Amino acid sequence: HLDFAGLHADEVLSIEADVPLIWPELFDKLSRHPYDELVVVDITASEALSAYYQEFARRGFHMITANKHAGASEQANYGALTKT
Repeated sequence: HLDFAGLHADEVLSIEADVPLIWPELFDKLSRHPYDELVVVDITASEALSAYYQEFARRGFHMITANKHAGASEQANYGALTKT
């Protein structure tokens, strides 16, 4: 769930946890953020999420990550990430 106005603690538990994430929709919504800068924080070990780092960077989002998959990925992917 993404809400630029924030989430109230009593509403968080009622959010549908099993709603599938549709990446193009998420990127489109994030691209319309009202802030000066947007920082994406990845504290997962998800290889699937790390595959989207180039798209986050291409859209101008800052990345903070503890995920090791991107750094251990194929040389071409790693090289592209370090150039973005």
